[in-house]
Amino acid sequence: MGAEQLVEIIMPQLGITVVEGTLVLWRKEPGDWVEADEPICDVSSDKIDSEIPAPSSGRIVELLVAVGTTVDVGTVIATMTTAGAEDAQTGTVAAAAAPVAGAEAPAPGHGPPRGERYSPVVLRV
Repeated sequence: MGAEQLVEIIMPQLGITVVEGTLVLWRKEPGDWVEADEPICDVSSDKIDSEIPAPSSGRIVELLVAVGTTVDVGTVIATMTTAGAEDAQTGTVAAAAAPVAGAEAPAPGHGPPRGERYSPVVLRV
C-alpha cells in the first residue's frame, strides 16, 4: 500500500455570486469508502441545491460540518484519505473506521445554534 494522503473536501462555489452554502445531508460517514466523483453530501445555497462529489477515491476520515450549518465557500467540510485502495478491493475495514474508545458522536441536531457559524477547528473541540 502506498503512502497515505489526506485530502480536504471544501465547500465549492456553486455560482458566481454565491459566497456560502448550507450542508443539507451527509451521504457518507467516517470510515466509508468512496469512489472519485461519488456524491458525499448535499448542499444548498440561495441559488442552487447541489451534490458535492468526492475529489478522488478513498476513505472518509472526518466530517467537519454538521447538517444544517452554513459555511463560507472554501471552508473545509470533511477530510478523506486516498490510501486504502487495496482494503476496498479486499473488503477489509481500515483502522480509520474503528470508533475511538470513549468518544461519542454528537447527537443529530445538537450543533451550534441556527445562524451562528464556527470554524472547523472550534467544531472539533
